[in-house]
Amino acid sequence: MTIDLSEIRQSLPLRAQTGAAWVETAMANLDGFLCDHASCERKAHAAAMMLVNKFPEFPELQEQMIALAIEELQHFQQVFKIMRQRNLSLGPDEIDCYVKELLKDVRHPRREHLLDRLMVVAMVEARSCERFCLFAEALPEGNLKTFYTEFAKAESAHFPLFVNLAKALFGANETSDALDRWLDIEARVVQTVPYKAGVH
Repeated sequence: MTIDLSEIRQSLPLRAQTGAAWVETAMANLDGFLCDHASCERKAHAAAMMLVNKFPEFPELQEQMIALAIEELQHFQQVFKIMRQRNLSLGPDEIDCYVKELLKDVRHPRREHLLDRLMVVAMVEARSCERFCLFAEALPEGNLKTFYTEFAKAESAHFPLFVNLAKALFGANETSDALDRWLDIEARVVQTVPYKAGVH
């Protein structure tokens, strides 16, 4: 079955689109992009486990985040394998300015904090999916293009996962209001972060 990457991108509710300059930046430094991607997968695994540990009163949340953490670790392993094939080494994690800026708008009361953290991850997953699609579209035919095409398809399930989880915990109306707020925040933030050879 053919994967339509443009259809995946159009399904995302992002309110600011990534420009062609990001694609050019990523394509100009494939090795840098791969290293950053591996770092993002490690951080995604850690973020899922943080939610497991921090909110034990929500077993449904824990179940889904444990499953996601396993998936993110598998993704990290897949990217690490590609890095090894290209003789690349893992480096220390760098601060993700995009995520750092998003987190500034997270509220602190426990209930609102959980809702906002779910929305932050939903935003990160939506933006990542968009950029994996763009990256895959730009790659020449070959194993790397096949990998990222399939990877983008897998990533497309993560944004709705977090939105649906928020609906289950907070209801459709509150989630809809939060999502609208965070889509505006994300659009503002993403336009302030310079492009680099990385996912964000």
